[in-house]
Amino acid sequence: MTVTIRQGKYEDLAAIHAFLRESFGALAPFKAEHRWRWQFAESPYQLCPPDRIPVWIAVDGDRVVGQIAVQPAAVMINRSVHPAGWMVDVMILPAYRGRGLGNRLHDAVAQDVPILLMLTMAPATRRMAARGGGINLGDAWQFSRWVRLRPDDIRRYLLRRLENHPRLRGVVRFGCDVLFFHWIFAALANLAISVGEAVSKRRGIVRDITEIERFGPEIDELWQSVAHRFDALSVRDTRYLNWRFGNCPDLRYRRFVAKAGDRIVGYSVLRRTEPVELRLGVITDMFAAPDDTATLTSLLDHALRHFGTDVASIECVTSRLEIARLLRARGFFRTRATTATGVFADEGLRAQVGLLRGGWFFTKGDHDWDQIQVA
Repeated sequence: MTVTIRQGKYEDLAAIHAFLRESFGALAPFKAEHRWRWQFAESPYQLCPPDRIPVWIAVDGDRVVGQIAVQPAAVMINRSVHPAGWMVDVMILPAYRGRGLGNRLHDAVAQDVPILLMLTMAPATRRMAARGGGINLGDAWQFSRWVRLRPDDIRRYLLRRLENHPRLRGVVRFGCDVLFFHWIFAALANLAISVGEAVSKRRGIVRDITEIERFGPEIDELWQSVAHRFDALSVRDTRYLNWRFGNCPDLRYRRFVAKAGDRIVGYSVLRRTEPVELRLGVITDMFAAPDDTATLTSLLDHALRHFGTDVASIECVTSRLEIARLLRARGFFRTRATTATGVFADEGLRAQVGLLRGGWFFTKGDHDWDQIQVA
């Protein structure tokens, strides 16, 4: 039977969720219907008519065999706001791979979504974007800072990283179970961390940092005053931030604002990972004027104090050199880099984006980078 490519409708939800359960396997509970509705149906930005959903599907008979989902968004480029979407959950069932369904799905999405953005992606997805005219939007770097390592942290991390390499995984199991490698590594690493902390200069927090339950209208004032200082970034107004970090059903975020006097000059969003994940502290989002070193420094130092020593390490993603320098000065090291890609229906806007010199602003709060990662 011919495989049909089309945009999904709400009446397709049962078939889509069956496809997700089959595709994600053990990870399916973390892609359950409550998260799906939040991510796609309840977003403050909508790209589709009321009877459609932002998921493009490959259908064989009454069975969904592939999909590309789009998390609706809005982006500001050179001070102008445009509708856009993050391309996520690109999947084809194994029996249907090699038939060009991925490219057909991508073409259908690009035809309907004016700006299609990608941050973390598989090599095959990157090739689809390049074929569809995608352009480089710059790099985002993930930084990590070790805090206090337990032997089990080392073992879980290595086994997770090597899950697709059974022979090396067997070597790691032997090293841990017989040679106690994870115990030795944790002891040596913690000694090095302690020495580094002893010789490092303690830093104070210049700004007043306050925890909040929800983002209020003051954040819109911050957005209006700061957004034009960036060449391009996702809109970070109150409506978006409360949806992204207040309504997310499966992640527990803590929200903080930085004040200079009575004025909010920045914010941060932090979370401790869930028990099924590696034991991390995540600086999911951190926002202030790009040249406001006092605020960025205060937010970063507050995050370090907030997590204390009850996490194995702290992660932060940024695309800004000024933030990368602050992270390195505090003992963070780069662990990953990814190149963002954009597909633009408007050729004029595509050319305009190609000339941007300051680059895009990305954090782990963009895309769906920050989600539960089972260890």
